[in-house]
Amino acid sequence: MKPGHFLHAFVIILITVHTCIAQDAADKKPSAKDIIPFGKKLPPPDLTAYPERSKQQMMYGDLNNSVISGINSRDINALKKRLDDQRQLLKDRKDRQSLFSRQYNAPVNPDNRNPHNSGFRLTKDINALAESNPSNNSDYYTNTSYAILGHVIYFAADDGIHGNELWRSDGTANGTFMVMDAEPGAAPSDPYNITAANGKLYFSATTLTNGLEPWVSDGTSPGTKILMDVKQGDVSSYPTEFIGFGKYVYFATDGEFSTAGTLWKTDGTATGTTLVKSIGDIDAGGAYISQLAKSNGLLFFTFLSFSSGAWELWRSDGTDQGTYHVGTNTLFYDFPLQLTSYNNKLYFSGLDDAGRKLWVSDGTDAGTIPVPGDNGILIDADYSLGVPFPVMRNVLYLPGSSLSTGNGLYKYDASNNEGIKLVKDLTQAIDYDAIVSSEMQVVNNTLYFKVTNYNGGVHDELWSSKGSKASTQLVNTFLPGETINNLYDANGNFYFVKQGKVLGSELYTIFDTYRGKFPVLVSDIFKGQASSYPDFLTAFKGKLFFSAADEKKGNELFMTNGFGLGTTLVKDINTVSTSNSNAGGYSNTIVSIGGRNVLFTAYERDHGTELYRYDGTDRGTVILDAILPGEAGTNVNNFVPQT
Repeated sequence: MKPGHFLHAFVIILITVHTCIAQDAADKKPSAKDIIPFGKKLPPPDLTAYPERSKQQMMYGDLNNSVISGINSRDINALKKRLDDQRQLLKDRKDRQSLFSRQYNAPVNPDNRNPHNSGFRLTKDINALAESNPSNNSDYYTNTSYAILGHVIYFAADDGIHGNELWRSDGTANGTFMVMDAEPGAAPSDPYNITAANGKLYFSATTLTNGLEPWVSDGTSPGTKILMDVKQGDVSSYPTEFIGFGKYVYFATDGEFSTAGTLWKTDGTATGTTLVKSIGDIDAGGAYISQLAKSNGLLFFTFLSFSSGAWELWRSDGTDQGTYHVGTNTLFYDFPLQLTSYNNKLYFSGLDDAGRKLWVSDGTDAGTIPVPGDNGILIDADYSLGVPFPVMRNVLYLPGSSLSTGNGLYKYDASNNEGIKLVKDLTQAIDYDAIVSSEMQVVNNTLYFKVTNYNGGVHDELWSSKGSKASTQLVNTFLPGETINNLYDANGNFYFVKQGKVLGSELYTIFDTYRGKFPVLVSDIFKGQASSYPDFLTAFKGKLFFSAADEKKGNELFMTNGFGLGTTLVKDINTVSTSNSNAGGYSNTIVSIGGRNVLFTAYERDHGTELYRYDGTDRGTVILDAILPGEAGTNVNNFVPQT
């Protein structure tokens, strides 16, 4: 029976369509020089493989929506429950990776037989590429880069032998290798939040002995160790948001009763790691120290107070007494966002009874106020925490709206008394255009920004501006269903990622000519409609380094000089273990048909999750006609056999 032909028995299939991209793999032996003799582990799942959802949505959900009803009702018990649920979502991110590796990606016996001779065997390797998934995930911000220390970049990767561990690269194959196997054996340590500060690397990592705790590294294996077991034993402290400030590095962890409510500082040694303040354990408590930002000799951050039932702005000078809430007469009913150091003060957007406006703080109560001359401008927010406002030529730019001017690009110059001024109104007639605040990037004194237009079918637009109305121009309008993200400045060159209908998700740049600016494909890394999903864009040694997938090596470390032929694979880190296809892994997705065939779903990058047929042979394991063409797979489920 050939794929696409009707079967003699039938099955009723309930279909839910969604986009999904499989992991890839190539099952071949590594060369001797590429094998590092430690334990063995397998690659984590590709959590970036859903183009219709941001990485933040995939891994964490919307933190604000998960707790806002508790804030509005001032029901503290309900609020704490929602925060517990949110912490569980963050924990699930790590658990999913570990569970995926341990349960589904166990190495296959070379002769495809169970060592206990149970009769089970691999019938066909459907998902056949090996991927190392170089990454530097963070707790909140989505468009993160690799950490750079000295002349080396650092990231998490899985070579198929040691699991997801800390790696380094100097841009050459020989200079790309694992720093340390922090959790020897089958379990990965999953480093993330990797941050270079004060001459060292700081990151979060998980071990079976200590749980999820802060780690430090000087870039060598002997110099990589747990910084402190904040919560003794295998209980996790969930360290987040490492930031260098003065001679210390600050970070937040869970307290005795709080979620990310404890502020710490360290000089990079265990003895030099001390508690600054356990804010979440004061009075009624609170949660989520987040968005740590430096300005004018102070450290600022946001915090959710159970006492006031609102978000607060805090400051710290590194001491218990000097760490306190500023703007005590103000309640923010939503996250203060876009914490930005500008003109020796902190600027941010805050939502109070008047709406979300631009605020300023000098670190005192009296100096924490809405900016003078806000002119009734309200600010758009998209909840990508930790993303500051862009500053160009000492002028701050922001997306905003008002009843008189509509949605547009605005600017604020602290050197004069003009307040917030409109640069250009982007709305025309019945259009509704929204500037995405987390996708604004200054490159060579030109501001590039993404606009989502809801008129005539939702579509993205790329705009640029030099700060005047005349210079604020539309660069390109993308087709409905096409999106752009990850706007990035690499050595004065502008890059972004486009999810297109023809080439999938690939890396683009801009050619600036006398006739205007034009988007240009850098390289179709994964040929055809399948996506390479460029991510973790990092400017390094005059080039752009990033994670991407091709059809031969899977998701690995790439670099480019901005031109197609100059885009190359740095190193095929994982040449050993293939990723699972999750065959029949969803609810009711495997069924016997007529006693001669089995229908099931399976997952691989070219087709996504689609319907397969198995007749008892390797050659008889084939994909049926794909319901959705290309990598936009179909979640086929709830099979009901009919006789």
